[in-house]
Amino acid sequence: AGAGICRTDGGVAVRPLMQQGNMSMATLLEIRRQNHRGAAGSEEVEAFAFKQGAADKNGTKDFEDHGVLATMSLLEQKMPEGWMSKWHREWCTTERVMRFLQVCKNDIAVASDTLAQALLWRDEHKDILTGARVPRWQTDFRVLTRGHQGHPIIYGCFRYARRNHTVLTVQDFIEHMVAVLESASQSRRKGASRCDVVLDCEGFAIANHLEPTPVLALMRMVNAPYRDGLRFCIIVDAPGSFQMLWRMAAPLLGTKTKAKVHFVSRAEAKLLLNYTSGVRAALAVAKVMDLNRTPEGCPIVKLPSELIEEPGDGDGDGDGDG
Repeated sequence: AGAGICRTDGGVAVRPLMQQGNMSMATLLEIRRQNHRGAAGSEEVEAFAFKQGAADKNGTKDFEDHGVLATMSLLEQKMPEGWMSKWHREWCTTERVMRFLQVCKNDIAVASDTLAQALLWRDEHKDILTGARVPRWQTDFRVLTRGHQGHPIIYGCFRYARRNHTVLTVQDFIEHMVAVLESASQSRRKGASRCDVVLDCEGFAIANHLEPTPVLALMRMVNAPYRDGLRFCIIVDAPGSFQMLWRMAAPLLGTKTKAKVHFVSRAEAKLLLNYTSGVRAALAVAKVMDLNRTPEGCPIVKLPSELIEEPGDGDGDGDGDG
C-alpha cells in the first residue's frame, strides 16, 4: 500500500491516495482540505507523504497520481486566498503538473512554488491569454508553422524591432510575447509538449535592445508559465554585437535551457529545421528568412499565429513527451 496522509492534530489517517478509487481530483483535494484544517505543518506532511510514496511505489501510474495530488494540494495552500479558481484548475492538467514535477526532480515543494508563480503570472495577463483584449502588435514575432512531429515553430526577425522603446511600448512588447507563446502552447499536436523558436538576427542593432525589461519578462515566462516548453532555440546569423544581449539573458536561464540555444548560420538553420521539423516546415521558415533579406521584407499574414487549423486539429496544449 502507498503511504497515507496523517493529521498532526488528532492522529487520524486519511486513506492512502492510491486506495481512494476513481474520485475526482477536486473531491480528493476537498478531503485533503478538511483533514488539514487547523493542522500544523501540512506542507511538511504532504512532502513526507510524497517521498514515502516514491519509496513505496508499486507502479508508475499510482506514483504519478500521488505526486500530482500532493502537488495540487500544496499549490492551493500557496495561492493568495488559499484556493484555486476554475481558471486555475483548468490550466493545471494532470499532464502539466506531472511535467512540472519532472522538471523539478519530483520535489513537490519546488513544483508547487513554480506552479503558483505561473498561475499568478496568468492572472496578471488573463485578458491577453483569454483573447478578451488584443495586444498592440510590436514585431513580426509569431507562430509561423508547425513541424511534422507537432511542435509549433515561433519565428521573429530583429529587422522589425522597434527603436526607442518607451514604458508603454515595452508593455506592448511583453503582451505581444504573451499572446504568441500562449498561441504556441495551444498549437501543439501529436502529443508534443514543446515548441521551437527561430530568432533571425537580420537587421539586428544593439541600440534597439538596451532596455532590459523585455528580456527580463521573456525570461520570467520561460522560467515559470512556459517552463520546459522549449524544445530548442536557434539564433540565426548573430553578429558580434548580439553577445551583449546574450550576456544579459544567459544568466537568467537554467543550464538545461541554455543547452537548447544554438547559434547557427542561415544555411545551417535550414538543414537543422529540415532534420528536426520536416521538409514542409523547414521550407516555410527558409522562405521567410530569405524574404527578410530583400528590401521589401516578408509580409506578415496573421498575428499571433499564421497556422490555419484544420477540423480535427483540436488536441492543442498537448503535454506529451516531445
